[in-house]
Amino acid sequence: MRKTFWCVTCITVTCGMAFVGLVRAMAAPPPTEATEGERAAEPAPALSIAWQDTTLVYKSGVWELRIKYLQKGTRSEGQDGKLFKEQKAVEPKQAGALLDTPFGKLKHYGKQRRSLWDVTGWNFADKKQIKRSEHVKPTQASSAP
Repeated sequence: MRKTFWCVTCITVTCGMAFVGLVRAMAAPPPTEATEGERAAEPAPALSIAWQDTTLVYKSGVWELRIKYLQKGTRSEGQDGKLFKEQKAVEPKQAGALLDTPFGKLKHYGKQRRSLWDVTGWNFADKKQIKRSEHVKPTQASSAP
């Protein structure tokens, strides 16, 4: 008798919970486009990369990273990066400052070059992403050869 009571109780509780879930699902308003959009992450702004003379310009939304190549194409090629948000220069809070941007994580490498081929200013924190000029592939037409 106890086993029968236990089984009937389990089945009743399980069916009752399923019924409550079904009723709640039917009572909830169907999702609208606004609620679907709120759940989805905002799309990242389009990224463009283009040469302007010896400067490589990355643009995404209100952000712009300008990397000037010094002694471009030589063994002594160096880079100096300037970062802008809403057309205002972004200054680092401290030496080695890191900043998340649409381009990825950037690092400020200081203002002084110790050698001609040094990287200064804002550039990618991951040194594997810092490329010599001949290895950069622009995403739009540019004025560089």
